[in-house]
Amino acid sequence: MSGRPVDEIVRIASDLVRIPSVSDSGGVYAAVDFVAAWLKERGVKARIAEYGKGAPVAIAEAGSGKRSILLNGHVDVVPAGDPSRWKHDPFSGKMDKDYLYGRGAGDMKAGLAVFMYLTAELAGRVDYKIIFTAVSDEEVGGARGAKNTAERYRPDLVLDCEAGNSRFIGLGEKGILQVRLVTNGISAHGSMPSRGKNAIMLMLDDLKRLSAIAKLKVRAPKGIAEALKNSTMAYGPDVPIISYNPSVINGGVKINVVPDCCEAYVDMRIPPGMSTAKGLGIVRSIVKSAAVTVHSSAEPNYTEPGDPYVAGFVKAAKRYVANPIRIIKAGGTDGRFFRYKGIPTISFGPGDVRTIHAYNERAALKDIATSYKVYRDYMLALPL
Repeated sequence: MSGRPVDEIVRIASDLVRIPSVSDSGGVYAAVDFVAAWLKERGVKARIAEYGKGAPVAIAEAGSGKRSILLNGHVDVVPAGDPSRWKHDPFSGKMDKDYLYGRGAGDMKAGLAVFMYLTAELAGRVDYKIIFTAVSDEEVGGARGAKNTAERYRPDLVLDCEAGNSRFIGLGEKGILQVRLVTNGISAHGSMPSRGKNAIMLMLDDLKRLSAIAKLKVRAPKGIAEALKNSTMAYGPDVPIISYNPSVINGGVKINVVPDCCEAYVDMRIPPGMSTAKGLGIVRSIVKSAAVTVHSSAEPNYTEPGDPYVAGFVKAAKRYVANPIRIIKAGGTDGRFFRYKGIPTISFGPGDVRTIHAYNERAALKDIATSYKVYRDYMLALPL
C-alpha cells in the first residue's frame, strides 16, 4: 500500500459513509461487499458469510500462528433522520481539515477503516493470526452477526473499534434491561371519567414511581469502580447508576373515550454490580398497576482492568494520548458477546461521542490518526 496510512484510512472511511448502510436495509450488503473487495484487492483472503438473514458479515484472515486476535467492527448505521438538520448531506462522506462528517462517521466507519487498513498492512508481519470481521446488525442487537461470530471463533483477544474518541479505553459496558409496561383500565364516555378507570393515568403514576430506580445505589465489583467513575468523563453521570428512559407510550382510541389500555416501553441500562434479573425484580416491586414483560436484555460485562492485554493497550495508548483512561461504556456493543465467552475484549476508536446517533455525526481526523497509531503499535508488540 502506498501513500500516508492516515490519508488512505480517511478515504476508506469517507467511501464507507457514502454507502447508506442502515440496519436491515440493502445498504448493508453494499457496505460488506465494499469491505471484502477492498481487502481482496490488497491480497487479503476475504469472504462474506450470512449467519442470519439480512445481516451479512465480511470475514478476513491474515497471518498465521498458534494464537489469534479478532478485530471487529460494524458497517450498519442508524437512520439519518431529517436531512435538513444536517450541516452536510448525511451520506456525503464530507471532510474538512478537522473532521469526517456523516451518519456512521464515528459509529463506526472511521474505526472500521482503521481495522481494514491494519489487517492488510500487518498481514505476514506478526506471529499470530489476524481475524477481521465486519458485521452488519450491531445497531439492532447483534444477534445475527457478532453473536454468531463469537460462537464460531475463539481468539485470544478481541479488539473492537467502537467510537469513544482517542482517550477512552473501553473495558466493558452496562447491561440492557428494556421492558414493556401495560396498564388496563375501564372505558367510559369522556364526559363522565368517574365512571371509568383511566389506563393512561395509571401508566403515568407507574412511570413516575419507576423513575426512583435511577436513585438506587449499585455497588461496583472490586476493581471496576475506578473505570465506572472515569466513565462520567465520557458519558456524564448515567454510567454508574441504573439509567431510566421511558421511550415510547401508546394509549387511548379517541379523545372522548376514557382509555382502557396503555402501553409504554422503558429503556434501562444496568451497571456492573447488578444482574438484569435483579433489576427486573426491582421494577416489578415498584410498579403498582402495570404488567411487566421483558422486551430486551443483556448482562453487564467487562474485562478485568488488571488483565495483561489491557495493561499493554494502556501502555501503547500513552505514547500518543495524554492520560488515557479505562471506562465502562454507557451503551451496548458487540464486545459483550465475546466477553460472555470469557475472551478479553478492548474497545477503542475514533468518533465524537456527543454526535453518535445524533445530527451532524463526526469523527475527528486527529482521532482517526491516533487510533491507527495506537492499534498499530499495540499489534506489532502484542505478547501472545
